[in-house]
Amino acid sequence: MKTKSLIIIILIFDLAFSEPYQTKYFDQLIDHLGFETGDKTFKQKYLIKDDYYRYDKGPILFYCDNEAPVEFSFGGAGFMHTTLAKELNALVVFMEHRYFGGLSPLAQKKNLLRKEIINTLLKSLGCEDNECPIVVFGASYGGMLSAWIRMKFPKIIDASLASSTPIFLYENREGVDETLFFKVVTDTYDQNGCSKQIHSAMKILTGLIGSPLPSFLFKKQYKKVLDEINQGMKTCKPITDQNNLNVLRTYIDSAYGYMSMFNYHKKVILFQRCLLGLQTILAVKKFVDVYYDFEEQKKCIHFNTGSTGDVNTSGYKILSCADIVQPIHPNGITDMFYNQPWDKDLYQQYCEETFGLTPSYDYVLNFYGGKNDDEMNDDLTIINMYAAGHCSDLRLSQIGDVERVIQARIEEEKYIKRWIQEKLPSDYFTKKSQV
Repeated sequence: MKTKSLIIIILIFDLAFSEPYQTKYFDQLIDHLGFETGDKTFKQKYLIKDDYYRYDKGPILFYCDNEAPVEFSFGGAGFMHTTLAKELNALVVFMEHRYFGGLSPLAQKKNLLRKEIINTLLKSLGCEDNECPIVVFGASYGGMLSAWIRMKFPKIIDASLASSTPIFLYENREGVDETLFFKVVTDTYDQNGCSKQIHSAMKILTGLIGSPLPSFLFKKQYKKVLDEINQGMKTCKPITDQNNLNVLRTYIDSAYGYMSMFNYHKKVILFQRCLLGLQTILAVKKFVDVYYDFEEQKKCIHFNTGSTGDVNTSGYKILSCADIVQPIHPNGITDMFYNQPWDKDLYQQYCEETFGLTPSYDYVLNFYGGKNDDEMNDDLTIINMYAAGHCSDLRLSQIGDVERVIQARIEEEKYIKRWIQEKLPSDYFTKKSQV
């Protein structure tokens, strides 16, 4: 009797903490061109969620993962793997991006084609060419991948949803505004009256960084203000020169940028309060801690260790030095930051010295297209989401979602149903099984 009780308890415990997906691995080619590695493969991770799927050739929702482990991306795409999957009785697949998971090949820089696993899935499900519609999803960089795979393989991919995707933000794109991102970030803070105060803090730091004094004189001349900065920011290692101040400024403006993008409704109150009635440097510290130390656990800050928390995105630097080159920069006029033009020569020097790579600036526009608006399809559907956080439409619906995000999800579902209709039985949505 005790043994049976123990088994039941273990089963209940296991069910309570089980993942909502199955983890599998696909034998993926290391190099799709095969010039250097031949037919060598590696185990590429993917997640399968089939609790809503009808095994009669229903739709497949395929997520192109971005610069994070695939489990991380799964958590932010509930609208796809829960809401849409249930409505469409769809199979859900999340494919992990090589470099960003536990099992990845080394040294190969290209990671743009994922149709091999899609073909394998279609074959395993017994799908013919005109069956099992495939809708590809992606967020941010992953959204670029989802758009590109649809552009390159339109006979396999029936539709693509690219959420918050800067797909045309490349150097030689006609009419590209390299400063627009920082202007949009500034507009976000301007809504709460914070942008002028942030700009004042940036001017103080920028003035110090631009000092022509050698380090030993700089440390002596500005001892008082450096002490205030170190005390106010609680730096683990004291800042004593212009170079470290420049790193600190990047640490700060990264927080402003990321929080603007990920300003989901639960954190709006913090944004509205953090700069009111506080001295400038203490206000900055309190603000950036919302991003870097939300739980208030850190005794001091290591401002030179990056800005992405526990997610290792170092592999993206390699991609950025290879062919995903997006030259965005502030100008200090249309934004609350400072003037820092993008230096192509300096960027190339960094890539060559760090990774031995020379950036291929035109690769994306040449390979996928998009050099100008003439290359765009007039039927391309664009949905604007005012006051929304980055990729909000892919998140699971929550109380407090802004109206435009709610409407965007409704529109996306409508378009997806329309786009996949021809590969489904005419009565699929009227007689679909209830799960």
